[in-house]
Parts: sequence; structure tokens; C-alpha cells
Amino acid sequence: MKKISNLHNKKLAVILWSKDKAGEDDVVVYAGKASVVHNKVTVSLKGNANFKILAEWVERIKNVTKDLKTTLLDADYCISLSVGDLPTDTSSDKFIKTGLKWPKSK
Repeated sequence: MKKISNLHNKKLAVILWSKDKAGEDDVVVYAGKASVVHNKVTVSLKGNANFKILAEWVERIKNVTKDLKTTLLDADYCISLSVGDLPTDTSSDKFIKTGLKWPKSK
């Protein structure tokens, strides 16, 4: 990402990676309009609270290529992040609360 201001009012896909109970990769894609205020990026995602992109993540934001446009919900940019359940003996204050809900398995 060359200029953070390029994100303002553009559609940004948030790609979340996790492992399912069998250890296989599980992926969810959310997309919404990005807002840049005072060099801080927030994505407005349908049905969820605004999702904040941490400053250290901004360099991971990439342009969406034409071949991935449909898969990434017609987003202009994307960021890929790993997520997972908290270990049972770990305090939640060491982790970032996203407000995002993982879709229930069918």
C-alpha cells in the first residue's frame, strides 16, 4: 500500500484465515467501505461494528487483481489476517476484539 489515503471510500476485503477442528484451513471474507481519518483505517462491515485496521497491518493491504475481484466481493483492496480461538488459560486482554462473527457451519 503506497498511500493510505488511496483507501478512503474504497471497498476493502478483510480475509480471515483460521483452522477448523480437523486442522484444515477455513476462510471467511468480509468487505466494506474503508474510511481513513488521521491516518487510521476503519472498515464499515455489514452487520458488524466498524473494523479497525491496525497501523502495523497497513503495509499488508494489497490491490485486488481482476481474477480475484468476484471472490473478494468486488473489493478494490484486501488484507489477509489469521484468527483463532483464545487458548483457555489465556487472558483476553492480550488479543484484539474484532467484533466479527465467524459464520456457523452448515
